[in-house]
Amino acid sequence: KFPGVSEQVRLGTLPAWLGALQNLTALGLEGVEHFPDLLDASGKLPNLSTLGLAGSERTNELPSWVGSLSNLTQLRVHACGKLKALPEWMGSLTGLQTLDLSGCKCLEELP
Repeated sequence: KFPGVSEQVRLGTLPAWLGALQNLTALGLEGVEHFPDLLDASGKLPNLSTLGLAGSERTNELPSWVGSLSNLTQLRVHACGKLKALPEWMGSLTGLQTLDLSGCKCLEELP
């Protein structure tokens, strides 16, 4: 766990220093109702290969910035209670090897 990250996620933001972690290979965001906008940070995380998103019963969509993570090989999405469909941009994650959708009980469609 990163110091201070969990508190800032509750506010819908992430610390600016996160984008400077060029060698970061794994990131987990847990208990998030509305995933923060990481569009700026994601472009600065070129080595991120594992992403874990654990939402809440209110989570109904994946954040669009995930589609820009070109080196992502593992995506774990847990407990996103209202997620009904995966976005079309999932097809752009050509290196994705593992997709775990545990606890996404309302999921009806795959791209």
